[in-house]
Amino acid sequence: FDSFLLSPSAGLKEENAFQWRCPAYASVGVWNKYSFLANRSCASGFGSWGMRIESQLKCVAVQVAETLQLRPGQSVLDWGSGCGWALTWMSTLYGIRGFGIEATAQNVAWANRFSQGKYCLYGDFDLGWVPDASFDAVISYWALYHHNVSTQCHLIRQLVRKLRPGGRAWFGGNVPSSAINIGNEPFRRRDWKRCLISLAQVGGIPVSLDFMADAALFRRNLFEIGPKPGDYLYFHPTYSVLLRRMS
Repeated sequence: FDSFLLSPSAGLKEENAFQWRCPAYASVGVWNKYSFLANRSCASGFGSWGMRIESQLKCVAVQVAETLQLRPGQSVLDWGSGCGWALTWMSTLYGIRGFGIEATAQNVAWANRFSQGKYCLYGDFDLGWVPDASFDAVISYWALYHHNVSTQCHLIRQLVRKLRPGGRAWFGGNVPSSAINIGNEPFRRRDWKRCLISLAQVGGIPVSLDFMADAALFRRNLFEIGPKPGDYLYFHPTYSVLLRRMS
């Protein structure tokens, strides 16, 4: 979808146009734990998840698109975009323009060939190359927890800056359950508040925050969680953050 603004003074121009250029170097993180596992490839259908849970992931993408009220022509930035599945579903079903940042080389190669959207290979934490105030929405799912609390805060602040005033963001998969025995750095609700209060006070970017358990956001019946492949995505205390940039 291409969106245009027509006005007597401006003539014909692309609305919300910005330059999306991948950095000339991919920096660190191009090779990681997902790079050497055959069952973690996009072509296998497992992606970075290690199992076939695409039906669960599609439901998550649709629920997020509805929650963020995505509309045709809007721009969405996905940090930790993996194989590009989420942006493909959102593009196909909602007409958004997707842009992904991913640190695994084979994922980016596959996404740029088979998925909807544009994808950059980048594993560093300085997002200065991404234009500020250029996106209607920012998403990130099961990606931030790989990094320590300080780095997570640094990334979150930068991603908020990429939102246009009034733009919305969703960060899901925070604090994976200890029951699945996955290494993670917990970033709790109080950490979000501490991280973003300075952005509001010093950076002049106030935000609103809503916290919600992933089980409540993505499943109708909490008693059904457990037996199906991929249900670990919703195990307590895993939660989502819904954010809106106020100005």
